[in-house]
Amino acid sequence: MSNMQKEKSEKIIGLEMAEAALMLDFYGELLTPRTAETMSLYYNDDFSLAEIADQFDVSRQSVHDTLKRGRRQLMEYETKLCLIKRMRERQSLFEELSSDLAKNDVEQAKKHLKDLVNLD
Repeated sequence: MSNMQKEKSEKIIGLEMAEAALMLDFYGELLTPRTAETMSLYYNDDFSLAEIADQFDVSRQSVHDTLKRGRRQLMEYETKLCLIKRMRERQSLFEELSSDLAKNDVEQAKKHLKDLVNLD
């Protein structure tokens, strides 16, 4: 694997980790306490599978399975509730609104403000 491929792979993994951590922030309370804690240790505190396994006195495979099941549950929650999607849409509209106001484009700012109000 070339250095460029390795860097690209690491960026993708980093994005997946960040996305999982974001979903955990939004939906972590809906998981079982053990799953939420396992995922928090892995995604937020950067623990390895072995470190988590030692902490809970389980196998690394058990930790891997818990993480996989937890990610699947988080993705299902986001698919059904779309909280992260709506947050990102709001952020985008706020950025556009801010840009419109900085440019004194009142008509475009009104449009983006209306879009923001009607988002939900």
